Amino acid sequence: MIQIIDIAYIKNTATAFEIAHEFVGLRALITAEAGTFQSFVRNLFHKVDYQSFVNRTREIKDKIDRLDNNVKLLSPPKAPAAEEFAQALHQYIDALSKAVEIFSNKTKFMAAKAKDPMTPETSYAEFKKIIKDESLSLEECQNIGDKLTILYRKNIGMC
Repeated sequence: MIQIIDIAYIKNTATAFEIAHEFVGLRALITAEAGTFQSFVRNLFHKVDYQSFVNRTREIKDKIDRLDNNVKLLSPPKAPAAEEFAQALHQYIDALSKAVEIFSNKTKFMAAKAKDPMTPETSYAEFKKIIKDESLSLEECQNIGDKLTILYRKNIGMC
């Protein structure tokens, strides 16, 4: 079978999906640790380490930045199907980067609020500004990720 898409694009797509799963896992962990009534009751006796969330989010952002640099260094594909795949991968990395950036700002806000609830930059109005585009960004990741998944599954058997 003729290989249309460079194997490096396939590998980088797998890496993008791994990073996205790590991101989703971190979001779920924060909700479990700090975002439910049960976690509130539990946290009366156990302090949430918001700084660790900030650090883990930064690690995910660094992975995305490295991945983005790797993909930008790849030679541009020539076949139309490969171009579509590469474009979807670039869009997915961009969307994931935006979502993680918003989440990074959110975790920084939560850490600042936990450190000192009276800090002026930690008002509810500031929080609303930070998370304003969060849902749209996550939806964009999902939509582009779905498209990339379809293209990935079509092409993974060719490598």
